Amino acid sequence: MTVTEIHEALRAAILSAALDQFGIELDQIVTETPPNPDFGDVAFPVAFEIAKKIKQASGIKKNPRELAEGVKAAVEVLDPISRVEVAGAGYLNVFFDRARLLRDNSDAEPLRKLRLSRSPDARKVCVEHTSVNPNKAAHIGHVRNSVLGDTFQRILIATG
Repeated sequence: MTVTEIHEALRAAILSAALDQFGIELDQIVTETPPNPDFGDVAFPVAFEIAKKIKQASGIKKNPRELAEGVKAAVEVLDPISRVEVAGAGYLNVFFDRARLLRDNSDAEPLRKLRLSRSPDARKVCVEHTSVNPNKAAHIGHVRNSVLGDTFQRILIATG
């Protein structure tokens, strides 16, 4: 499952939870990228929108944090999610199972096609990366980029 598919699954789960638990149909779901990775991979301020719609419909003021707790149960059962936290006044902070995402997506078809082989009929792959300009003095930035390119090329050969 790709990150885009995870986002779509999260949005669908939140829309369903808002309708089932609170009778609220949301027009759109706002997705935010937290400023700090400790706050999760993606954040949803959806509880504030649900609280606003409940107040408009019934005049009853609800605590967004309590509403977020209700939506949390529907989101944390999704497959590639490691955990969901309710933070602040009602944000849903979602943490992906990164190891699983990497494992699942490392066998994706485009990566399999890129694998190098030592057989004579194997497809060749050209890895172009920066090199130091011989007409001027080298500095640490040149070395860094050359090392990154060389390392990437070695990784491709090793996994072939």
